[in-house]
Amino acid sequence: MNTEIERLRSEGRAPLLELETEGAKRVKRRTPGAVTVFVTAPVGELEKRLLDRWLASQRAQAEERRLAPARRRGARAPLPGKEPSRPAERPRLHVIVQRD
Repeated sequence: MNTEIERLRSEGRAPLLELETEGAKRVKRRTPGAVTVFVTAPVGELEKRLLDRWLASQRAQAEERRLAPARRRGARAPLPGKEPSRPAERPRLHVIVQRD
């Protein structure tokens, strides 16, 4: 990337970079005369983004908690068409019949 920036500057052009804060600080340190502009969203929008990320994280964790037991059961289940080698591995089926 530095060579591309140098090429543009040598042509008298001003490269425009969209960077996170840390990247902008590095460019500022390495590039004499670099101008940085910090653009941010309104506080309400930032709060909404943080809440959305938190909710997505909570959903993913809840989903993992619900799916983990099913994955463990699935790992123990025999493959379709392949009978278990030992009787203890065979799935059990319980049928209850109630007669009036």
